Amino acid sequence: SSDLNSRGTAIPIDGEQAVSIIKNLNGFYYESNSFISQEELENNEFVRPEALEGILGDRNKHSVSLSAENLSEVFPDAVRTDPEARLCIDYDAVITMLAEAVKQQQSEIELLRKTLEENGLMEPEKR
Repeated sequence: SSDLNSRGTAIPIDGEQAVSIIKNLNGFYYESNSFISQEELENNEFVRPEALEGILGDRNKHSVSLSAENLSEVFPDAVRTDPEARLCIDYDAVITMLAEAVKQQQSEIELLRKTLEENGLMEPEKR
């Protein structure tokens, strides 16, 4: 039977591959690029006066993000192209990969802890 909402065949993500992808991602600070002047903001009918101070304050903050260009090299399945040919990040894909990487790392931590406990190098974890 065909399911119109189906995304296709689900293939489990390999945890070690997920860790490798996440290790190769690079986050960046982006300096503010003010496209609109303070005067234009003050005279914009859609900007409520009580919001103006917060908006102006935000203009001095850096934005923090992944780079779509870097991501396209490291994890191409997490990059889409919009109708204006700009690269866009599919954050659902990034979050999914992060979740799998954390699970993989947690399994490795638990194995290391067990090994250390068995060899008397670490107190058993209280559960």
